[in-house]
Amino acid sequence: MRLRTVVVLFGLLAMVVSLSSEPALAQQTQKRSEVEFMPVAPAPERIYRPWDPYVLSFVLEVGGQVATVDGNHTMYDAHQNYGDGFKVFTFNLRGKGQDGALFSDFFVEGGGWGINEPYSWTRFGFSKDKWFDFKGKFRQSEYNWFFPGFARSQHFDTNQRRLQNYDLTLLPQRRFRVKLGYRRNSIFGPTLTSGDFSRGEFPQFEPLRRTYDEYTLGAEWNISRWLVVANYGYRFFRHDRFITLLTSPTLPNDPGDAASLNIYDRYYPARGKIPFVRLNLAGRPHNTLEVNARLAYSRAKTIFTRSEFRDGTTYSQGPAVPSVAVTETFSSFGSTTRPLTTFDGNVTWRPVRQLTLTNNFQYRGYDIAGFHDEAFDRTCGATSASCVPGSFGELFSTLFDLDTFTDRFEARYDFNRWLAVRGGVIYTDRQFRFFEYEDGLLEHSEELDFLNRSYLFGVVLRPQRRISLFFDGEKGSSTRVFTRLSPADIDRYRLRGRFEPVDGVKISASWFIFDNSNFELPTSFNPGGRHSSRNRGFSVDFQLSRFQRGYLNVGYSRNDVTALTDVTIPGFGPPQGGLSIYILNDNYFYVDVGGRISGKLYADGGYRLTDSSGTFPASDPAGACVPFVPQSCDNTGGLDPLGIFDGGLKYHQPHLGVRYAFSDNVSWKAGWRYYDYNQQGGTFSDYDAHVVTTSLVLNF
Repeated sequence: MRLRTVVVLFGLLAMVVSLSSEPALAQQTQKRSEVEFMPVAPAPERIYRPWDPYVLSFVLEVGGQVATVDGNHTMYDAHQNYGDGFKVFTFNLRGKGQDGALFSDFFVEGGGWGINEPYSWTRFGFSKDKWFDFKGKFRQSEYNWFFPGFARSQHFDTNQRRLQNYDLTLLPQRRFRVKLGYRRNSIFGPTLTSGDFSRGEFPQFEPLRRTYDEYTLGAEWNISRWLVVANYGYRFFRHDRFITLLTSPTLPNDPGDAASLNIYDRYYPARGKIPFVRLNLAGRPHNTLEVNARLAYSRAKTIFTRSEFRDGTTYSQGPAVPSVAVTETFSSFGSTTRPLTTFDGNVTWRPVRQLTLTNNFQYRGYDIAGFHDEAFDRTCGATSASCVPGSFGELFSTLFDLDTFTDRFEARYDFNRWLAVRGGVIYTDRQFRFFEYEDGLLEHSEELDFLNRSYLFGVVLRPQRRISLFFDGEKGSSTRVFTRLSPADIDRYRLRGRFEPVDGVKISASWFIFDNSNFELPTSFNPGGRHSSRNRGFSVDFQLSRFQRGYLNVGYSRNDVTALTDVTIPGFGPPQGGLSIYILNDNYFYVDVGGRISGKLYADGGYRLTDSSGTFPASDPAGACVPFVPQSCDNTGGLDPLGIFDGGLKYHQPHLGVRYAFSDNVSWKAGWRYYDYNQQGGTFSDYDAHVVTTSLVLNF
């Protein structure tokens, strides 16, 4: 029986039990942000002033910044991209309406606006009690992507992204509310890429422009103990791609006898539309029972066309295969459709005070059906092995079908205030079908059905008010990639603890193991091939906030990853059997300290260090190999990987800041941040940068 025909019944049957507790995932304690720092001094108390018929408050921080960069400027731009110039760090205007005012409340706030500032945002809104509530948001960012040496440094992106959100709620305090929304996401800017032609590599230019617009209409209704939410939406997607030749000649494999490309143009526009509907039901039919369910359906359709023209000369391989003038045209059009259904929810039941039962379930099913019709034409200056003239066309179509149902059941029992135990099971049924047709004939098909189960267990200990210990575990099988890979055996364990000897002093630590092994990954050289990975880590954090005058936060975390995968490696001769190896040893340290120095003078400082080492990237054949010599790998000679780059990364980020309050209305701030980015192994990606800021905070 098809999975989707029984999923609703299974989901309703799963609604027997209850509450969500912490997931038993073996993951590292989230480390502090590597960018955002602790604030310098408490925020000034907001001052409200009458301005009939409103009471207003306005806080503005303006100033400037100076950035000095040594080393690779493009890598700095890809990571930070702060520059010199004037900057509005933050602004915040809030108003409260009095009797007779048009708005009950309104606000406008934002930050990051200025010269050479990569991230900026604005939020605003206004409302009238019992009638409407409107909120808007605008965000803008600049993104630079460039890594020296990658594909001959012929790839980079310099893009701007703009996001807009607008939401209007009518009758916000009523039991029945109407909601309208509009969202827009646009990305544009130049990109540089490369393309192959007759063993040559040619730089190509693409001005990127991609947008989507989304409109939503919905309603919320409070009925007794229930909340019903319904939304209908429509999204329109647009992606215009135009790629053209940037320069010629190329960078060939043989500089003495290069291929050439005179003209290259590709026009590849795509349009998509996605109507969707969402229904939510949440409530408490009984004091011991909580229910939340959601049903969502969408039907995405994409239409695309492609036209391509290129004219050049092929690569010469000597008198036997001379260079030949070639002109090629290519055109295609196609369409894809993806209906998607999602049904999920959770139920919480507390039959007695000590027992909590939780059941979460999700069904997700979708089909992707598509086709594209191709036509290709080639003319040659002369017929040779490097150029065969002719015209031909092909029609390709595919059907991709995936159904997944996951159910997670957990039970927790609190024996007393200091001891609790948890246990549960996760069940996943995943069915996958794939059919590929060429000119109406079936070329390839694949059908898979995976059943995964894993078991959860955990213990919570609180021997006294200031000490807490948590242990979580998960053991079983899991499949995250649903094609070509078999289920993996997983073992996840995590131990966490918190100790607060006195108020304002906290020590927390965690330790985890995450093993993922026994993926069947057969190769032509090893039919019993495997993939396995192991992840070990721990973290320690210390927080001191006992004294009003200052604070201290210190922490350290380590994460070690080792992954081994059987692979088949192509070469100059026949392919070789090998082993891909990936090793990562990641260390992260942070410290934050700050507080009041004297009177109205505050200061803070901190330091962050990322120290990573290992193989970058995961690498080549196992055995004794001679580079570039075919069939030279002897896999019986032990593990001697070829081409492993034993590198690493050290990233230092110290910072300092001061603030002085002249009065309740005016404060002065200054800050310094330093970035020292160093990839070990003699790369050209290193840089160090100083960013100095100063500003005035005005509180009107």
